[in-house]
Amino acid sequence: MCAHKTAIPYDNGHFFITFTYYKWLSLIAVADGYNLIYKSFDILKSQGHFVIGFDIMPNPVHVAIAFKKQASPSIKSSGMEKDLSVTK
Repeated sequence: MCAHKTAIPYDNGHFFITFTYYKWLSLIAVADGYNLIYKSFDILKSQGHFVIGFDIMPNPVHVAIAFKKQASPSIKSSGMEKDLSVTK
């Protein structure tokens, strides 16, 4: 569950995004989630966006992305949000 969720009011541009987990837990390493992150990059690239650079550590992830303005469905409606969700 996301503690803080804010819609980005831009439909294109360059963004530096960082996320981390509560109390700096190493959930990416514990869940072996590296491939899930790479898969999300592939989805973004297939939609015409650009992953400029990234740093994936056991807890924080830093990524620079250039989002391209599109008339196609948003990232949320592309299925990426479902693919990246955690299920019990």
